[in-house]
Amino acid sequence: MTVSSMIAWLNIMDIGLSAGLRNKLTEAITLKDKDLAKSYVSTTYALLSFMALGGLLVCTLLIFFLDWRTILTIPKDLSYGSFEGLLCIVAISFFISFLLKPISGVAYATHKPETEYFILFISNLINILLIWGVSFVYPGGGLLTIALLFCFTPILITLLLSVILYNGAFRDYKPSLKFIRFEYAKALTGLSIRFFIIQISATVVFTTNNFIISHYFGNDDVTKYNIVSKYFNVLIILQSMILVPFWTYFTEAFVKNDQKWLQEIMSKLLKMGLVFVFGCIIMTLISGLIYKLWLGDLVNIPISLTIVVGIFTCLTLYAAIFSTFLNGTGRIKLQMYTSLIPSILHIPLTVCVIKFFNFGILGVVGVSSFWLLITLPLRYLQYKKIVSFKPTSKIWIS
Repeated sequence: MTVSSMIAWLNIMDIGLSAGLRNKLTEAITLKDKDLAKSYVSTTYALLSFMALGGLLVCTLLIFFLDWRTILTIPKDLSYGSFEGLLCIVAISFFISFLLKPISGVAYATHKPETEYFILFISNLINILLIWGVSFVYPGGGLLTIALLFCFTPILITLLLSVILYNGAFRDYKPSLKFIRFEYAKALTGLSIRFFIIQISATVVFTTNNFIISHYFGNDDVTKYNIVSKYFNVLIILQSMILVPFWTYFTEAFVKNDQKWLQEIMSKLLKMGLVFVFGCIIMTLISGLIYKLWLGDLVNIPISLTIVVGIFTCLTLYAAIFSTFLNGTGRIKLQMYTSLIPSILHIPLTVCVIKFFNFGILGVVGVSSFWLLITLPLRYLQYKKIVSFKPTSKIWIS
C-alpha cells in the first residue's frame, strides 16, 4: 500500500498537461476549430516526451542514490536489491504510461469520459485474473511479479485503446508531427502549471499520510488506514461518476457565458452533496458490521478512525464539487495559491501533532481534514463571484 502511493505521486508529474489539454481542447472544439484542436493534442504529446526523458533520468538517480531504508519501513523478508527493483518497475512503467495520458484529456473534452474508466475497469479485471493465476505458481506471493502485473497491464490496455480510438472516434484529433506547434506551448503550460501546482499540493496533503503512518506507526496501521479509506472511497467514486462530465460542461458553458445553466447545475450538485453526506453517516453507523463481513477477525478497525475518516470524506465530497467547477472554468489561480500553504505545512504540522499531542493516526487524518475545512469557504465565495459574471478583483476570476 505504501509503495503504490508512489504511483499517485508520479501521476501528477505530467505538469498538469492532461488537465490543461482538456480545457484548451474543449475551447477549440466549442469554437469548431479542428486544426487548433489537433495542434493542441500533438503539441501536448511532444511536450510530454521531453518531460518523460528528463523525469526518468531524475528517478533513476533517486532510486540508486537515496537510502530508502531511512525513508520507509522495508519488510525484513524483502532484500534491499528487490526493493530497488520494485522502485524501478514503478518508475519505468510510469514514464511509459506518462506518454499515453493525453488520451484521457481528449476523451473528456469530447464527452467520452467513460473511456478512462473503461481502461481502468479492463486493467483491473485483467490484473485480478493474472494475479489469481500467479497465486497458483507462487502460493506465497511474488512482490515483483505482482508489481509488474499491477504497473504494466494498464499500459498495454491504454496503448491498444489509444491506437483504436485515434483511428476511429478521435480521428479528428489524432496526433501528428506536422501539427506540433510549440508556440501553443505557453497556452497549454500556462494553465497546466497551475494545475500541476494544485495537483502536487493535493498529493502532498493526501498521499503522504501513508508514508507518515508507515514511518511513525508501522505498516499494520497503514493497512487499517487504507481499509477505512477504501471503505468510504465508494462514495467518492460514486460522486466522481456523476461529476466527471461536468468539468467539460462547465468549460463550454463558461465560454458561452451561460450564467443560468451554471447556477442551476451547481445548485443541484450541492444538493446532491447532502445525499452523499447522509450516505457517509449511514456507512459510519454500520461500519462494524461491514468490516466483520469483509475482513472477519483479520484486522481490528477502531470506530474512532472510522469517524475521523468519515468526516474527512464528507469534506472531500463537497470540495470535489467546487474543484470541478473551478477547474472547468479555468479560474484556478486562487486555488493554486491556497493549495501551496497546506503542501508546505502539512508534513511539519502532522509530525507536530504526532510527536507533541500524541493523536496517532487520528491526528494524521485530522490535519488533512483541517486543510479542507479552511479552504472550502474560499472555494464557495469564488464560485459565487465567478458565476455572477460581474467585474471583481482579478484574484477571484483568474
